[in-house]
Amino acid sequence: MEESSDDILAELAGKQRFRRGPRRIDGILSDLMTRRGYARVFSNNELLEAWNKAVPADLRGLTSPGKLSRGRLAVDVENSAALQKLAFAKQDIITDLNRLLDEQKVRDIRFRVTPLEG
Repeated sequence: MEESSDDILAELAGKQRFRRGPRRIDGILSDLMTRRGYARVFSNNELLEAWNKAVPADLRGLTSPGKLSRGRLAVDVENSAALQKLAFAKQDIITDLNRLLDEQKVRDIRFRVTPLEG
């Protein structure tokens, strides 16, 4: 006895543990943004804008904020003199960043001397 394709599909559907219906558009968009990294790009732009507002004007061009992970922000600094100035202003910078950022919170900043490109 030969089964039709409709019978086979119905039998397979009956064996599925979880039935899938149509997906919600918000879930699809969320998955897409995560896969493409769009949320991270928006987040980095927001962080860069906040950094430029929180850091003293004379040090902005000598710094480059990097990744914010688990509340710790990595920042590249052009030279050790600028790093020392930033270290003294570190707590004020953290306070300003947390005031300016919506969802991300900075607990600590790690500075490292690295020649900046550009």
